[in-house]
Amino acid sequence: MTRRDWLLSALPLLPPGGGRSLASSRGQADAGSGDAVALQNATRKPVFEQGDARRAGLPGSTLEPFVLAALLERQLVKPVEWIECPGGFRLGDRDLECTHARTAGPLDAVEALAVSCNFWFAVMAKRLGPDGLLKVLRRVGLAARRAPNEEQVCLQALGLAHVSASPWTLSRAYAALLQTGPPALVLQGMRAAVERGTAQRALSERAWIAGKTDTAPGGLPGSSAGWFAGWAMRPDPALCPPAQAAQCLHSRPSIAFAVRVVGGTGGGAAADLGRQVAERWAQGA
Repeated sequence: MTRRDWLLSALPLLPPGGGRSLASSRGQADAGSGDAVALQNATRKPVFEQGDARRAGLPGSTLEPFVLAALLERQLVKPVEWIECPGGFRLGDRDLECTHARTAGPLDAVEALAVSCNFWFAVMAKRLGPDGLLKVLRRVGLAARRAPNEEQVCLQALGLAHVSASPWTLSRAYAALLQTGPPALVLQGMRAAVERGTAQRALSERAWIAGKTDTAPGGLPGSSAGWFAGWAMRPDPALCPPAQAAQCLHSRPSIAFAVRVVGGTGGGAAADLGRQVAERWAQGA
């Protein structure tokens, strides 16, 4: 966490590809237009950096895995606890909307993470409170300040206020989360997001990917930034059956990554870029 990250969150984001690409410096084409960082989980050493990956902004609901991990760690949520999502809801002066289908009925933690249910996480964040949530975010190295009230706690948990991240700091935060577990439900929800949820554009046969997408406000009025962050490893069903993914992420070479795409199709475009980054690493580029 640095003061620089917090201050930069108020600055406009540069156009996609505005920074130096690690891949380009090696004579390779960029993985795609956007800002991206990938780190070795074991050492946190960078294996890929592209674009303006050190500039911070609002990270949106890419923070939800950290919120769920903290709730489970403190036994503030049951492994199966269902909440009915109303679709749209209001926090302070903000009208928020969940874009997932409402025909699925009440959601548990795994499905809420898979479909990015803002309402589920806004309700649950109240259980952490301002001090608990601040501790969660700072523990993984994210720039954050204490939310002044319950509504602002909810917005902070959704990555929409009082927190700042760049692809660089967010990838480090995901590496830190992996070192502490992560809880099985967190990993299941992030993998479900790729298999059937908001991050389906990250599904790949060349890399095993689990991650979380979001479309957050950009640096200029009316602009947006698509985010995707998570983990990847080389697929090998013989050595690592899907049920053992958590253990494999610790025992086999894997990466934590975060990508941001300004404009475009939001989280979907970011998931697509994340898949390209993970596949390039998996293929040994």
